[in-house]
Amino acid sequence: MTDDHATRRMNLEGLKLEVLADLHDPTWYRQRAAFEEKASPLYQLICEEGFGTFVDVGANVGFISILARRACSSLRVLAIEPDPRLAELLARNLAANGVRDAEVLNAIAGDSDESSVRFSQNPNSTLDNRVISSDWPQVHVPMVRLDSALRRHGGQSKTFMKIDTQGFEERVIRGLEPWLAEHRDWMIKMEFAPDWLRSQGTDPNPFFRRLATAYEVAEVPGRIAYSTQHLDELFAMPLDPDSSERFVDHVVSLNRNGLGWVDLLLRPRLAIGIGSP
Repeated sequence: MTDDHATRRMNLEGLKLEVLADLHDPTWYRQRAAFEEKASPLYQLICEEGFGTFVDVGANVGFISILARRACSSLRVLAIEPDPRLAELLARNLAANGVRDAEVLNAIAGDSDESSVRFSQNPNSTLDNRVISSDWPQVHVPMVRLDSALRRHGGQSKTFMKIDTQGFEERVIRGLEPWLAEHRDWMIKMEFAPDWLRSQGTDPNPFFRRLATAYEVAEVPGRIAYSTQHLDELFAMPLDPDSSERFVDHVVSLNRNGLGWVDLLLRPRLAIGIGSP
């Protein structure tokens, strides 16, 4: 790592992370949210329910990939991170935590395979990097479709995917859709943030409607209860595609200045994808 990208080594009670030192990132990993994620039953449930592959889209420095692998030593990890600075730290952090066989792709996950696409680096925090932003420093990196990435790097086993791309999720899903249509043993945990979606060119209302029509969709609680026994329990109240406007308004209201967001869980339901209106 070059001098203009100084790093800081952190130890989150046994989980080792190296992060960029001069941004907000070290502060975030000291907050309660990081330790709630570290203690989440989700990763043990992923292991107990037989998932063999974990795909981390928007992997940053590898925190979530490490949590998944710590819960399940047999889990195969595919981590995708566009920011070259973070991709380097991601590989180092995985190795430092004993994950030496993960596949790391330094690329944007999108709806096309391209050799060079602009990616925007938030000058204050890498946790809010975005593909599209005219005001931030930019780098050029490849874009890959997730369906082709999974075919190249494996994805035949039961697959759990975490997608956190600061509003680029619609493009990610479009590039994954053919693979989703061919497989039944998968689940997706995906961020849904209307303001960030709009910043990346997605109207959240029709996007949510298409998701909830094509797949079974549920809102992930802010903290998964300790007593949760099965992932099926999280789908007890699936979301209705006809509630798209009300749901989006609800999500927007969850934070000041219209910056509310939630996580969604998706799993197969219908034989169609979201590519068609």
